[in-house]
Amino acid sequence: MSGLVVVPDRSYYLPGQTVGLQVQIPGRSGGRVTASISSLTSEVATLTGELGRGGTALFEWSPPPTAPRGYGVDLNWSPGGSATEAGSTAFDVLHHWTERPRYGFVADFSAGRRGDAMFDALLPFHINALQFYDWQYRHDELVAPQPDFVDPLGRSLSVETIRRFVDGARFRGIGAMAYAAIYSASLEFQRSHLGWALYDVKGSPLTFEGFLGYMDPTLGRPWSKHLIAQCELAMDELAFDGIHLDQYGEPRHAWDADGEEVDLASAFSGVISALKDRRPGAVVVMNAVKNWPAKILAGSRQDYFYVELWPDQPTYVDVARVVREARRNSHGKPVVVAMYIPSDQIPNVLLATAVVFANGGTRIVLGEEARLLADPYFPRSQAIPDELKQRLRRYWDTAVRYGDLLFTYEPTDGQQLAVEPIPRVSTVVHRGPGVLGISLLNQWLGHGDRWDEPHGAPPPQEDLEVRFSTQLRVNSVLWVNPDGSDPRAREVVWKPTKEGGIVRLPELNYWGVLLFEVEQPR
Repeated sequence: MSGLVVVPDRSYYLPGQTVGLQVQIPGRSGGRVTASISSLTSEVATLTGELGRGGTALFEWSPPPTAPRGYGVDLNWSPGGSATEAGSTAFDVLHHWTERPRYGFVADFSAGRRGDAMFDALLPFHINALQFYDWQYRHDELVAPQPDFVDPLGRSLSVETIRRFVDGARFRGIGAMAYAAIYSASLEFQRSHLGWALYDVKGSPLTFEGFLGYMDPTLGRPWSKHLIAQCELAMDELAFDGIHLDQYGEPRHAWDADGEEVDLASAFSGVISALKDRRPGAVVVMNAVKNWPAKILAGSRQDYFYVELWPDQPTYVDVARVVREARRNSHGKPVVVAMYIPSDQIPNVLLATAVVFANGGTRIVLGEEARLLADPYFPRSQAIPDELKQRLRRYWDTAVRYGDLLFTYEPTDGQQLAVEPIPRVSTVVHRGPGVLGISLLNQWLGHGDRWDEPHGAPPPQEDLEVRFSTQLRVNSVLWVNPDGSDPRAREVVWKPTKEGGIVRLPELNYWGVLLFEVEQPR
């Protein structure tokens, strides 16, 4: 692996902001560093500089104000006449991080924790928003009444650490989202407010895992008013950028204190709307646990769609369908997927990430100091093996660099570009500015196609034939291989046919993207 490391100084850039690229080659000094900046398949700028003492260099560039727009950066260091070190990264220009959310998490708010190491570890993955998970004093009293406190599960936390992390995130362009459960309170609170509670069909107060009580979140009722006030206090006191609402997927049927059934799905949407009305500038999102209630939340006023998948959506085909349906039902809003896969199941992590990216979504999988989200209780995150960390970084670089293709919600039709079925390969067609694309996903597993069960790496598919049809004039075909060491699109040989053409690819591991430079009709 190359010793050259380059990292943008922010998670994304607003139109008009200057991009800062921090270059480091440990143990080196002197020599010329060249940075090539590209947008999709076109080079847009070349920068040169000298490697200073300590092996560092800083490049600055002012991109056009067009947004959203993704860029790739490829660097070479030449101490003499030929390049000996190379590296790459990506960045994008967005009006707001919610245009292309790359969600991460933080769950350790111990006193004295600084946070710099965490942000340094997450910036290479372009994480532009953090879910502050279980930061709250109590589910019914979010902001702690004293500087240091113990949460309901016995963890010692610090309000000053929370403030420090919010400030550190904002400095780097990272959104800070405060976790809050939409219908949970301490058992003590529930028992003293039984008229606010949710009940089962037999009239008993509903509880969760023996330490929380369910409350009626119907808009206009006492609990929803209390919760909304608590969320506003969190944004006022701690400067959070928004609220991440959670639920538990069950129950889906509950009753109020008068024995009337509560429409939970409508209540969820109502709380979202109330928060958006009261704080128009705040970001609001809610967890669709087990993809429920998907259609209600997709049609709500939340800023993007967040879905937590469990083994009742067990296959990679299910994952792809959930992402596509969420985008369609929300009229193109971004989709963030939570899936809990242990770090020792590297093929599962890679294929799940590839499937989500290829279908136009992103995953919440990285947080803290580049740890893996492997459990629904976020403090149980796991260390990431170096091999997986490097491969995930290439996936995230690819998603940012080619985001104009992967995340543009303009589904193509067969007249623009279509691909013939390929055995054990899933394909997704994309459309970007002047470029069409096809994501190819290798799903030749041999051990089933469930993401929630350990499996080996799909055998590489070699000499793969891809037949495509289009009515547009194709000028060139290029191949992007996120599983390789070079993120740049490389031109491949293709054979024109009456309907379109044939491409032969040397190898498909997990995921790859074909780019078609075409002449658009006038």
